[in-house]
Amino acid sequence: MHGRILLGARWSFFLPSPESLASLTEYSLPGGVLSFSERIASRTGVKIVQQDGARSSSLFSFLATGQTAIAVVDSFHLPYRPAFGRVHSHRTILVRQGLDPTGVLVEDEWPPAYHGPVPVRCLEAARYSEVPLDPVREPVFAGGKIRGEWFHLEMDGRRPDNPGLWLGEVLISMYEEAVSSARNHDGLYGLCAMSEFLNGLTVAFTASRALQIERLRVASLLLRSELSSRVFMCAFLKTAGKYIEDGPLLVEIDKYYAALAYVQKARDLLIKCLTQDPSKCRQHILDCIAAAIDAEWKLAPAVKKCSEHLLSLRLKTAIPSSSA
Repeated sequence: MHGRILLGARWSFFLPSPESLASLTEYSLPGGVLSFSERIASRTGVKIVQQDGARSSSLFSFLATGQTAIAVVDSFHLPYRPAFGRVHSHRTILVRQGLDPTGVLVEDEWPPAYHGPVPVRCLEAARYSEVPLDPVREPVFAGGKIRGEWFHLEMDGRRPDNPGLWLGEVLISMYEEAVSSARNHDGLYGLCAMSEFLNGLTVAFTASRALQIERLRVASLLLRSELSSRVFMCAFLKTAGKYIEDGPLLVEIDKYYAALAYVQKARDLLIKCLTQDPSKCRQHILDCIAAAIDAEWKLAPAVKKCSEHLLSLRLKTAIPSSSA
């Protein structure tokens, strides 16, 4: 749980450039791998390390140290998946060293969840796959080649001398980043990017069917990563609220967490539109995104107030272990 809280030290919203949008996958990190990793590392000491998979042996050398890796895989090649031998779909699973050299141990929480052994030959086939897009059976989580990419986490072990000050500094940094607008060659960053995302989605529904499918697909992938980031953020904010016993903040966080259902609903409906008539869902999707934007801006004053409170207290007690 501690690691999940720290992964919540990111808010804002990132709308990639059109060129970058086309390369989004199920396992893309919000805001791009480097920007997300750098922000999390600088604020919490948690470092997300990506390996390009050029040398397959590097993963197994890492596993031999007793550590856990996050591997990108194609479900088509995993014997325990219902999609085995039927449907290509890229995703991530946890991998540990196996009981013998011919296998590894995996943890896959995607229903139906599986914890158990997988032959190395199957894992390697899953880690190096073309993952062709199936417009009918898998129109979203496929279409991007997997070339052995994998991730692992590192923590620098930092223990803030003043946890209250540390929390306050992280929160004010998150707040300022969220309410400010920043644009570079990679795209637009800040909560204002959500409004531009909504505008782009409105236009996408008027495009030709082929272009519409392409744009709605990447929109669903973008919401997937942003939704995950926000779930973790709620855990982080609850820790801050409990730290200073800020009841009103905790109430606002609960309201915001409930409003994340709008993001999830919009994502699910976008996926549905890829194989069905989008006209039936169009307005509902746009309304959900508009409601989500409203929730983001309503949370902002509470986050700012909490950060200012923490910075003024200069407390030196420990962060509570129970959080989200």
